[in-house]
Amino acid sequence: MAAPTREIASNRKTAAEEKLSPEAVQLLNRWAERREAVDELIDVIGLLHEKGWLRTAKAFLESTDELLAITLEQLNTPGGKRLLRNLIHIGVLLSAVDLTSAVKTAEEAHKKTDRPGIWTLLQTLRDPEVIAAIHFLLNIAKRIRPEEVKGSGEETR
Repeated sequence: MAAPTREIASNRKTAAEEKLSPEAVQLLNRWAERREAVDELIDVIGLLHEKGWLRTAKAFLESTDELLAITLEQLNTPGGKRLLRNLIHIGVLLSAVDLTSAVKTAEEAHKKTDRPGIWTLLQTLRDPEVIAAIHFLLNIAKRIRPEEVKGSGEETR
């Protein structure tokens, strides 16, 4: 007769006995080289999860096809076409601005301690570029109003 068994023999190897694949070894080595960065990344992912941003990003990515269809539908409306045209005009306008000289001019004006008087301001208004800029801004201000006011026939001045 056979003796009773008191232990269960396992064919499973322990973690130390298992051999890691070369890819796993390479990944562990890279993680070890940049441990602080990986730890910070894990912290960031944890914060994104806690605040709900990961869920939001996942939902956004899952619905990109639907969002793209809605976006294209809206861009094909007259208002959407006007939006695209305005964005292009703003891009052209901003590309004409020399930011380096504008910043230098602003810094020089900031360094001056004397405030311009009323006559200096009136003389500035004689500059054609200043007048063009004022007209541009006034035209934009006139055209920014709700659609209900435009369609009601009431003109406000």
